Amino acid sequence: MAAEKMLQAAETYAKSPITIKLRELQTLTDIAREKNLVVVTSTTDTHELGNIIALTQEKSKKSQ
Repeated sequence: MAAEKMLQAAETYAKSPITIKLRELQTLTDIAREKNLVVVTSTTDTHELGNIIALTQEKSKKSQ
């Protein structure tokens, strides 16, 4: 069961690069909240996420 769910998650992440980045950010947020921490990420992460969002939106427009 757990292995199947992990496989499904991997397939989802492979189809959409933004999903793995969003999951990573969610994990950091959860850790920070639990431990009362401030998490600092590099600006390249922010730019990368913006690029992924833009590419995903463009791909979505083309498929319509």
